[in-house]
Order: sequence, then structure tokens, then C-alpha cells
Amino acid sequence: MQQTKPLVTNTKYNDTTEQEERSVTLLKTQINSIVKSLQKLIKDKSPKTRQGCLSLLTQLVNVLPGALSNHVSIIINGIIYSLKLVFFFFFLFV
Repeated sequence: MQQTKPLVTNTKYNDTTEQEERSVTLLKTQINSIVKSLQKLIKDKSPKTRQGCLSLLTQLVNVLPGALSNHVSIIINGIIYSLKLVFFFFFLFV
């Protein structure tokens, strides 16, 4: 997702712009299904899974600012759940 420009730079500017627009449009159509999948995964017990979910959300916001605005409540609930688990384990081992 971070790569928004093709590796080949000898193409015309218009071709590159059209390809980027198609990629962004395709990604926008997948936002609902991505968030729905992340809703389940972000509440997983595995810290690596939760970290991956948060990383993906960060990348989505960087690539498509405002794309997650319709899903804020779902995302916030998942982040709060993840933070509760982190604090629970922190105080458990302290």
C-alpha cells in the first residue's frame, strides 16, 4: 500500500496518473470489507495480530486520508479493547 507510484519511471505522466487513480478507486471500494475484517482481528489475543491491524489502519489513513471516517466508532472500540489488554498485561507483570 505504501507504493503509490510504479517502479518503472519511463511511462508517460498521464498513464501513471490513470493507474494511480484506478488503484485508489479499487482500494476505496474495499474499505468496508477491510474494516469489517479488522473489526474481528483487532480484538484478537495475539499482540502481533493487533499490531498488524493498527499498522494497516495507519497505512490506510496515510494513503487515503478520510477514508475511515465512516467507520470511526468501530475502529475506536477496537483500539480501546487493544489498549485495555496492553494495560492488563502491563499491570499483571509489574
